[in-house]
Amino acid sequence: MSTQRIGDDGIIPANNSNATSRLSDNSSAGSTSRISDTTIVGSGAGLPDADQGIISSGNVAPTHLAPGVQINLNGHDFTIAKLITSSGEAEIYLVQGDKEQVVLKYYFSNYKPKDEIITKLHALKRKDIMSPLDSGIYQDRFFELSEYMTGGTMDALMPLKDFGKIKKYAGLIAEALNACHQNGIIHRDIKPVNIFFRTAAKDEIVLGDFGISSALQAGADYRFTTSVNRTTAYAAPELFTNINNQTTLDKKVDYYALGISLLELWLGHDPFRDFAEFMAMRIKIEGRVIIPADMDSQLQTLIKGLITTEPPKRWGYEEVNKWLRGEAVEVHQTSNRAKFKPYEWDDLKNVVIDEPKELAELMDNDRKKATRQLYSRAIPDWVKNNSQDMYSELLYIVEKEFPNNTAENAAAGVTKAIYTLDRERSFKGYDGTVCNSIKDIARHVEAKFNYYREHLKNPRTDLYLFFETRGFEDRVSKYQKYFMLYVPERALNLIILDLDDNNLVLDNTVYDNVQQLVDSNRDLVKEVVNPDSKISLWLDLTYRHLMTRINTWRGDAKNQNIETLRYVLNISGFRLNGQEAADVKSFITLLQSNIGQFTTAADAQKNSNNANYWLNNYQSTSLAAVFGQLLAGGNLSKDNFMGIYSAAMALPDTKPFQLATQAAGLIRQVPGIDAENKKALANITKNAFKQYLDNNRSVAVYALDNLEKMLRAIQGIQTADHQFAEFLLMALNVKIRNDIHSDLDKIKDNSDSFALYYARLIEFFKQVQAILPTLPVLIDFKRKQDQIDLSKQQIESKYNTQKASEEHKINMAYATLQADQEKLQIDYKPYFKSYAIILWGTMSVIQIYFVILTYLLSNIWSGFELSLFIAGMPISAAFYVFIGYWVIGKIKLSVPFAKLLVRPLVPIRGSQLYVEIDKLRSAIEPEKAGKIDMLNTRVNGRINDELFSESIRIMLTDQTDGTPVTAVQ
Repeated sequence: MSTQRIGDDGIIPANNSNATSRLSDNSSAGSTSRISDTTIVGSGAGLPDADQGIISSGNVAPTHLAPGVQINLNGHDFTIAKLITSSGEAEIYLVQGDKEQVVLKYYFSNYKPKDEIITKLHALKRKDIMSPLDSGIYQDRFFELSEYMTGGTMDALMPLKDFGKIKKYAGLIAEALNACHQNGIIHRDIKPVNIFFRTAAKDEIVLGDFGISSALQAGADYRFTTSVNRTTAYAAPELFTNINNQTTLDKKVDYYALGISLLELWLGHDPFRDFAEFMAMRIKIEGRVIIPADMDSQLQTLIKGLITTEPPKRWGYEEVNKWLRGEAVEVHQTSNRAKFKPYEWDDLKNVVIDEPKELAELMDNDRKKATRQLYSRAIPDWVKNNSQDMYSELLYIVEKEFPNNTAENAAAGVTKAIYTLDRERSFKGYDGTVCNSIKDIARHVEAKFNYYREHLKNPRTDLYLFFETRGFEDRVSKYQKYFMLYVPERALNLIILDLDDNNLVLDNTVYDNVQQLVDSNRDLVKEVVNPDSKISLWLDLTYRHLMTRINTWRGDAKNQNIETLRYVLNISGFRLNGQEAADVKSFITLLQSNIGQFTTAADAQKNSNNANYWLNNYQSTSLAAVFGQLLAGGNLSKDNFMGIYSAAMALPDTKPFQLATQAAGLIRQVPGIDAENKKALANITKNAFKQYLDNNRSVAVYALDNLEKMLRAIQGIQTADHQFAEFLLMALNVKIRNDIHSDLDKIKDNSDSFALYYARLIEFFKQVQAILPTLPVLIDFKRKQDQIDLSKQQIESKYNTQKASEEHKINMAYATLQADQEKLQIDYKPYFKSYAIILWGTMSVIQIYFVILTYLLSNIWSGFELSLFIAGMPISAAFYVFIGYWVIGKIKLSVPFAKLLVRPLVPIRGSQLYVEIDKLRSAIEPEKAGKIDMLNTRVNGRINDELFSESIRIMLTDQTDGTPVTAVQ
């Protein structure tokens, strides 16, 4: 069925092309279209996070379809029998169902069936046309199930000289082709290897492998295609004609291929095996295919009718049926070879030719003369009367494409003219190498890689000009885009792969699948690591569903080896000692019978690493998880238990705290484990714990953070086996000591951090004491803790004595100040007494004055005077009070520290008329208290600083000799 492949621009196109990467000749196929993408090679994804638990989460990787693996397709169980072949679009398996064997076509993830073709095939329901029995999705990949043809393919009969059988087969094939054509399907790849026999009797043919088929619209007899895919030997002449990057395609191409297939069936080999590919193309175009003289004349007639050059005159279904009935059918044989008049190349030497190909050879040998005669129009004019097409092409070269205005243009023009004049001419490399086929060109370009890596950047290079004259303009456009998009190495390797029809050719060997490649003993690791190598690009193009895996593997340098590459390419499960595990269940079985290969063998570490890589990346679990299952399963000997535990603890993704806790609960179930064995287990655990602590040091503020986590794990271990926990703590004694000293050295200049850290240490060792009171680092800490407490008492005693002395001095100073102020304080009572005498004396005189005045005046005035007297009394009093206040105020301003006093005269409250001494005291006391507070702060700071320095000194001192401790990491 029809598939799509890389488009002309080198990018995976949308569903708009019939191009294909064909399956191997012995497989049947279904119609597919390639899933659109934006780049040839995409990015990959990361590895599963093995730190999320002993068993990682995530989707299980696709099952490797190894022989014996059972799969379920649409509710039916099948067992893989064998891999038949693998191609660019699918893997072909023989599988065993409930009743019979069928063929599984398992498409790669970047392909999906083309509905247009598969629908048409299902509608046919014919026994002579292969169509899927069932189809669907399995592990994100499309699959088809087809009947298993036990009779093999027609090529196995070659050579076949039995005219009767050939006649029979021709009729059967014609019937199948007619059914396809009636339903709008052009097969496009008829050849002996695509014609199957249903049974060993070989009396029923089945048309298969519709890999590059094209669909016709209802009622249409032809279609245009941009595809250049064809098997050269069987391709009709019109398929070599490319006008505006399109080729006309009709049902007659299948009958031409049938004619060549019958010729090959008789001969026993490719009819064009002795011809260069480009000469074979020319032979077909000119109708010069040779029919052997010993062939039955009736068969000669059939083949000649089928391989007629012009499609309208070529035999089809109707003509074949007439021939089968013995009726006479006209055979149109035409030759497209034109007769040219003589052309005088060199009149002095009398060199005259009458064939364009002869002229091309002369031009190649004398480029200077060729340039003159080409650009003088002599050569175009010579071919004008005999080949208008050739004349137009030469004229376009001279006038439009490569006008003679630069030496480079002229050289390119002559080269293209040479290939135009000689259509059979093979490509000649820069070093004189003659390439008779596209495959030869691929080998030449690859052999001269460094030259063409630079040379093909030039759009006027000889190879591009050659392809343009052979109708491969689409290739030229694609190749030029490669060099615009990619680095030269990548671009040229893509070109080489395209020239080989995306087949991987290495040292003249074609590799059909990754299994063959891996088994080739090549240095594949180096090749696949380089994303621009030919092998890498072939993998990316052919196995696009593995791209993420491959890219992830490329980024993991420590796990790049041939075994891990096998996992990446999904060609095997985990292999060991000739055994293979396809899933976790079978791996556990393998592990149980080979425990020593993971625990005590010389290559145990390598085996563990490879197994862990496979389990982590492709089974969504880990070797640590599997080991954990084995440990928990019981029935293990002491040696196996300890060996598995040791191997599990050595794995990089093991969670040691959890595994140790799990193992502690299982120790008692293992017969024969004694105290010495527990010590050995503790040492194994110690190493894993140390590795974990070191690996996670950078993600924690202090080493103590991780030590606290470790202690919680040991507390869990203690619950299951107290003795094991004690041995483990003792084994970790030095590590705990060193990590704490490392933290202390880090914070030795920060008293606040030390205070918080020291408090955490006290709590940490309190929990340690509950497990192992005799732990040396605990005893050492308690000794240092006592020293710190003693130093604290001594330092506080010293500074408290100093503080008491300074506080006494402050109190004495402020007492003296207060006494002095009290002496300076003005006593306002005498002043007020004098003021009052004067005031009342004056008031008495005024009253006497008013009495005398009243007596002297007449009675008329007496009432008035009395009123004035009464009114004058308060006025006079107020005046004298004001004067007195002003006088006393003046005196007040001259008093020292007057600012500490309130107004000299205050509102009269009872008999108190002066400022009290208590108010002076209340102003002095806060200042004294502030001084004392400052003293306390200063003294406490000195105490803390000296205590911090002494504490750090004590904590960082080795108690055995008094020297500072250097932490050992």
